[in-house]
Amino acid sequence: MDSPGPRARRCAESVLFIGVWVALGAALRLRANAYLLLGVPLTWAFQKFVRHEPVRALWVREAPRLRVEVRGLLWALALGAVPLWSLVSAARRGETAIALWCLAAVLGAAAAAYAVQSFRRDTLTALLACATVAGSIGVALMAGSAALKHAVTGAPLHFLPQTFGLSIAQYFPALFILEEVSFRGALDSHLQHQGEHRPWLSALLVSSLWGLWHLPIVPHANLPETALLLVLVHCAIGVPLSFYWRKSGNLAVTSFSHALIDAARNALGLF
Repeated sequence: MDSPGPRARRCAESVLFIGVWVALGAALRLRANAYLLLGVPLTWAFQKFVRHEPVRALWVREAPRLRVEVRGLLWALALGAVPLWSLVSAARRGETAIALWCLAAVLGAAAAAYAVQSFRRDTLTALLACATVAGSIGVALMAGSAALKHAVTGAPLHFLPQTFGLSIAQYFPALFILEEVSFRGALDSHLQHQGEHRPWLSALLVSSLWGLWHLPIVPHANLPETALLLVLVHCAIGVPLSFYWRKSGNLAVTSFSHALIDAARNALGLF
């Protein structure tokens, strides 16, 4: 494994990585699913040619050797069941982008099983703590957005439990291939190394890049205001995600909280 290099260089590499992704998304006018899928080859290339780390280190920082166990296979089957059903349904409807997103979630189920199989005694504690802190902040922000939408447009307030449950089942494995794997598994690991000073600054940088990354797929009339709002919201959620990723070294910890927030958004009718 190569030396991590100076932090200034790593910051520049991270900004360039997201800059290329955003530029391609804007230039190609990609919709959300295609934009997310674009991150798969970009993240792989970043991990291989910039970080010089194995792909499995995106899911578990210590990158233990892959091993086939009955427990892991059962986890993969369980986590892949809902995405596989969604994949078949989307393919039958001819929705190619959605089908490819679901395929990513099916593949992510195997990565998620690898992460779950690598749980240590304190990993579950970290997962629950992350869901309490980052998850609560994100869900509160989604609830506030729904209330604001109701006040401004008169849209009905509702929460759909079935949508919430199905969304968690789909997003959790998908995040091992899409989005969360890029920002916590790749970028945060690249920017912050054990023992380095000012961890809050690197967490803020990762979270700010995460917020700005949304610009090509978020409708906006005023670019500066939208960019500022995205950065503020994603720093509120992303900083604790970064710290719990660093604490646990297991992407299941942050992916569960991320899935929880996105599921709340869907259940509240914000997506």
